[in-house]
Amino acid sequence: TTLYTSHRSAWYDPSLGPGKFQADHVANFVELRLGGLRFPKEDKDAGRIYRIKACVGGLSMATHKLSRAKPEWKEVLGAYGDESVLKFNGSRLCLPLPPGIWCQEDEKHRQLEIQIIQCPQDTARPIGYMDLAGSADKSKDGEETVVYKAILTFRNLMVDVVKPVSAFLGKAASPARVDVVSNLLAAETPSTDGMLNLEFVLRDRDYVKALLGKQGSASALCVGDKAVLMVEETVVQPSNELEFKNRFHEGRFSEVKEKWKGGAMPLRQPCLSSEYAESG
Repeated sequence: TTLYTSHRSAWYDPSLGPGKFQADHVANFVELRLGGLRFPKEDKDAGRIYRIKACVGGLSMATHKLSRAKPEWKEVLGAYGDESVLKFNGSRLCLPLPPGIWCQEDEKHRQLEIQIIQCPQDTARPIGYMDLAGSADKSKDGEETVVYKAILTFRNLMVDVVKPVSAFLGKAASPARVDVVSNLLAAETPSTDGMLNLEFVLRDRDYVKALLGKQGSASALCVGDKAVLMVEETVVQPSNELEFKNRFHEGRFSEVKEKWKGGAMPLRQPCLSSEYAESG
């Protein structure tokens, strides 16, 4: 199936004008290259697991999970043992933009939401054999919780132009708003001193396919791709005389129908060139 149209004119940006808009190279994807995630100073919840989720136009993608370092890990990990920073080392998130997004007058359609999600941890307390035989007491420490949130607003951007962004993070109930072009926090927007460093790029769909469509990659199928599935049709008995004739069965429908009650269905002689070829 196709979620979005394949016609690139649906992503025409009137703010760029015909001189800068290229019909064969349009901004229908957003690529995020994630750097370091710095937690607020008052957040001392070390050892927890986090991931980043990006949402735009009703679609979302998330990174892999990373564990926040504990203070005692610094002796082994060195710089990677900083409990206040999670390093995603250039992880990419590519999200498709809905058609007509650049023609919308309301800027709320050109917003990308970033969520910092705290993931549950698999914990197990010491139990005896009888307790283990009764029930597997391997409980999860809660559910996924959005702890920080930021909203990126973007406009008047060219394709393949990289914009470094320092996205300040707000609480989940009051997200911080950051303008991608100016890399500034919106006025009177509540935020914490937490920050996510990233690069914001508008991409064409062909670039994303070339980037993610490597052989054996789980992300080789992009939104908007068409897929052909090979399925096997279940062979059932004809339900009426017309269907019986259309299948070129031999004999009479009323006579052969009685034989089918036992489950036997005799094959007819091949009559098409493809059937002769398949029969050998």
